[in-house]
Amino acid sequence: MPTTSAHGVAARAAPARFIHLDFLRGVAALIVTAGHLRHFLFETYANMAAAGVQVGLFWKAFYFISGLSHESVIAFFALSGFLVGGKVLSDLRRDRFSWITFLLRRFSRLWIVILPTLALTFLFDRLGVAFSDGALYAGNYYKIYSSGPDGVSDLKLTTFLGNILFLQKIFVPTYGTNTPMWSLANEFWYYIFFAAAFWALLRRSAVSILVGLPLAAGVALLVPTYFYEGAGIWLAGACSAWIAQERSFHRVLADWRVRVACLAIAAAGIVLTKAVPDHMSDLALGLMISVALPALAHTRSSSRAYDATAKWLSDISYTLYLTHMPLVVAIVAIVFAPQRSVPNIGQFGIFLLLLTICLIWARAVWHVFERNTDVVYASLSKTFSGPAVRLSTRGEPSP
Repeated sequence: MPTTSAHGVAARAAPARFIHLDFLRGVAALIVTAGHLRHFLFETYANMAAAGVQVGLFWKAFYFISGLSHESVIAFFALSGFLVGGKVLSDLRRDRFSWITFLLRRFSRLWIVILPTLALTFLFDRLGVAFSDGALYAGNYYKIYSSGPDGVSDLKLTTFLGNILFLQKIFVPTYGTNTPMWSLANEFWYYIFFAAAFWALLRRSAVSILVGLPLAAGVALLVPTYFYEGAGIWLAGACSAWIAQERSFHRVLADWRVRVACLAIAAAGIVLTKAVPDHMSDLALGLMISVALPALAHTRSSSRAYDATAKWLSDISYTLYLTHMPLVVAIVAIVFAPQRSVPNIGQFGIFLLLLTICLIWARAVWHVFERNTDVVYASLSKTFSGPAVRLSTRGEPSP
């Protein structure tokens, strides 16, 4: 629940980057973080409207952008399907798919952030409880914030292990205050389900059919039904990757008018989700976002500053997504809870300060752990699959 292409061979050359997908992914993680911060610091727009508070254009734009947290997760699912699902499809079509390589890449990519994140969640939750009245962690303020813990913060060992095994929201809750962990379970089981289904349907050997189809069916029976809508979004992303890979579509995607139309469709989906929420499902939004991904992948950037910003945000986006919530909840519990304010410049300064702290913290954790993903993957490859060609995992989305 998370961007560079994984098609290049890292041992021979640096992997190509889809710079606009990098930017989309980085901004999506930033919006999720900003949305949680806004919930904790500012009154809701609905409450202010009910109280007759006049809101200026700047604050309307702020509330609209920071209110796109859920839509950002939908974008993550589509991006994941495009990059991870697209890679599986590409390898299967070229008869290069290997379950060992696939699983090692996925586990090294996911666990290198999940394991330290869960330990840090335990630390921040304990500190937050120790230096506050504990009411926020008990879920007492959930009706005020509509974010953060909705009950007792669960730090049991079984919950810790369940989150490592991607069973949160299936058999165990998300660990502690790290509620964004819910999307990681979706991501992981989409990986397994679609890899098994693609393997069976495209390879069509006796082994792939007899193993792949039962494996896909087992995953479908394991997960709750709400997983299915996200699975459709992930599949749409994978299909859009297939379109981007097909040479017959390259000339079409090279037409600027086609790219603008695709981007307009995605933008319209986001606007409609907010304007007519009862008539726009997550699946519909995911399909509209997926339409834009091939266009973004085939659009070059001419700005070094933009490229550097996109890369910086993309590099830390997975870590930022997983590390910000326990940190934010601890700060809010100790310093702010249960107070919120109407929009004002002073409070907005605090918002920017806390957002900066989250970014710096994510960069620090990324530097220690996530940036070593390729090293961990190379080591695991030597152990489990011998001197196989090492494909870069850095920048692939989860979530």
